[in-house]
Amino acid sequence: RRPKNMSDNVLVGDNMIIVEGARGYYEFEFINEVWAKDVYLDVTYASGDSRPVILYVNGETSGEKCCGEETGGYDEESCISIRCGPFSIESEVNMIKVTNTGGFFPHISEIRVVNAITESDEVTKPLHGTWIVPPSYPIRPEFLPQLDFCFIENTQDPNPEFEPDPDFYNSINLDGFWILASKEVDTRILNQAAELLSRYIPVEIRRLCLQWRAPKDMPRGPFRLIILDNVTDQNAGDCPDFPDEWGGRNGTSNPGIFTSAEDFCLHPAPLRDDASRGDLTVHEVTHGLDMVIRQQLDPYFFQQVDDCWRDAVRRKVFQKAYAAADRHEYLAEICTLFVGTQPTNFKNGCSQCTESESGICEWEPHRKFPPGKGGVEFTKKSHLRDNDPGGYELLKSFLIEIKHPEDDSFWWEHDEC
Repeated sequence: RRPKNMSDNVLVGDNMIIVEGARGYYEFEFINEVWAKDVYLDVTYASGDSRPVILYVNGETSGEKCCGEETGGYDEESCISIRCGPFSIESEVNMIKVTNTGGFFPHISEIRVVNAITESDEVTKPLHGTWIVPPSYPIRPEFLPQLDFCFIENTQDPNPEFEPDPDFYNSINLDGFWILASKEVDTRILNQAAELLSRYIPVEIRRLCLQWRAPKDMPRGPFRLIILDNVTDQNAGDCPDFPDEWGGRNGTSNPGIFTSAEDFCLHPAPLRDDASRGDLTVHEVTHGLDMVIRQQLDPYFFQQVDDCWRDAVRRKVFQKAYAAADRHEYLAEICTLFVGTQPTNFKNGCSQCTESESGICEWEPHRKFPPGKGGVEFTKKSHLRDNDPGGYELLKSFLIEIKHPEDDSFWWEHDEC
């Protein structure tokens, strides 16, 4: 194919690239679709005399000159292939540069990128599909199956014209992030949810929810929050825009984030002073935003969160609390501390360990701890900041800190609830 960049004396033919004269260069861009760490460049060329070149990948050379061997001519029938490298690469988008230090160029027919470990030449061919948004850094291969919804081939087109069913919902559109509430729910709860979410979710992230590309086997986007009524036991399947067989009320199944009216202080009565407010909603919304960020902003976010979670587990920050379960629940749980919902899950630890006669449940990681619930007394933002600074900084990278960093009050305090 035609080089991305080249000097004025480069001629691109049907089957060969020729440089007229003694100096010049050309560059090709390639996508490292399999996240190979080291690659060879297999160069097919023809040259009637010795015309070595220097190959660079992302500005780095292997230190050797290539294509110095005579092939007996300058046409396709005289071509031979040689292997150059290896070259180390750390990014998804990479640049190959062909140049020399003087003298003439060989006629190059092909440059093939080869994985140095597997010796496969499938490096530049997508194995999972075409990224909706390419990751900013290479992702560990074992994570790719969990990112299926980040590929165009696996998803539906966005649904920016979405309008909620007015017969079932009251609704507010927060710059693209729809908040829907069943008409059984007090409209003040809808307004309170909108107030909470608008405080800590930036406009830029809210807009991305409208661009959500739902998997082909799921209802169409956008990603949206649905508040259902617990008194009448409404479930996800009661919503006109979701399958009838969907049960439950509190959970996230894209493109729906489902929460309950009882999560807020107006229903059915004001909550106790030590109760959380909006805790379930913030937890589930975080699951949704996690997916939206991975698809619409940067798939590498999956690995960023995973790295933070593993570090926290290694340091036993959360003991047996739900935040230690996996990277998904870790992110959702620490966000409740960051926002200030006065969560109770941290001090509650593991309910199965609490109920077990031995004080230890069947889950292997919990056998490393003493018997008992294994909770931690975390209820405020400072508990997160002081004990898991990596998680705290991660949340600051994509969310708004509602109050001053030193202000440990809950989100609703100093405001009329």
